Order: sequence, then structure tokens, then C-alpha cells
Amino acid sequence: MLVGAQLPREHPLHRDFIQYYRDIGLPEDFYWFALNTAPPDAIHWMTPDELDRFFHATVAKISPPRDNG
Repeated sequence: MLVGAQLPREHPLHRDFIQYYRDIGLPEDFYWFALNTAPPDAIHWMTPDELDRFFHATVAKISPPRDNG
């Protein structure tokens, strides 16, 4: 099975995916990161540094509130 990470960056099959990422407000760099970080059948859990790099988010901003009750 051919996967996107095996195609050269300039391959035309990447264009629609890059445009989709742009349409939903994700940077193109995130497309390449996601493509090369994990194979299609796996999950990569982003580190706090990666979240900050792509989304300017910190774990504190995205973590649910703690129940102190």
C-alpha cells in the first residue's frame, strides 16, 4: 500500500490534502508533520512542545478542569 509519506513533497496528490488543512485553519507544516510522524495505522500523541509549535496551545489551556470535590 502506498502512503502519502512515500510520495515526494511536490507530488500532486498532496495538493488536495494541503488545501483541506488550510480550509480548516491548520498550517501546512502540520500536514507534513502529521504525515511523517506516524504511519496511517498508528497514533502519535503530541507532546506539549508540538502542541505549542502548531497550535500555540499549552497543556494547561487544553486540559479539562480538575474535580477538586
